[in-house]
Amino acid sequence: MWGGEAGHEVRNPYKLRQRWGDLPPEAFDLLRSLRLTYGITLAEQVAGMLKLVRDEARKSLAEERAALIDQVMLAGEQLDFPLIVTEAFDLAPTVFCWSAFCGNASIEQLRLAHDAAHLKLQVKRGRLKLSEAQDTWKNLSQRLCAWYNAREMDS
Repeated sequence: MWGGEAGHEVRNPYKLRQRWGDLPPEAFDLLRSLRLTYGITLAEQVAGMLKLVRDEARKSLAEERAALIDQVMLAGEQLDFPLIVTEAFDLAPTVFCWSAFCGNASIEQLRLAHDAAHLKLQVKRGRLKLSEAQDTWKNLSQRLCAWYNAREMDS
């Protein structure tokens, strides 16, 4: 069916990789089938779309990774880089360990670290609010006692 150079290219995965880039084997199977059934034009259009989708996914993943690293390090700074222990990893309590972790962690580990740090931040904020409420209550209690004692002295 495909003679000469074109037929060799259809059967040779190396030639297809040169032509269509780094796509998964399933994509090459689809592109081969499209090329044989519908022609090179459609196969080229689909290959272009697959490369665009792949590149966008990589870009999105890289952007997510960068954002997670920023958020994890910011949370670490706000928490003074505490120890974080999860089922997947242990994060030692120093800025250097946090930085090394962020540089080497998978996207899944970064997501877990982000969630764990976020929970620690919520706990810290909750403790601060509780402390403020306790201080307010103590102040109110002291003022009430002073008012009551002053009233007792007046009577």
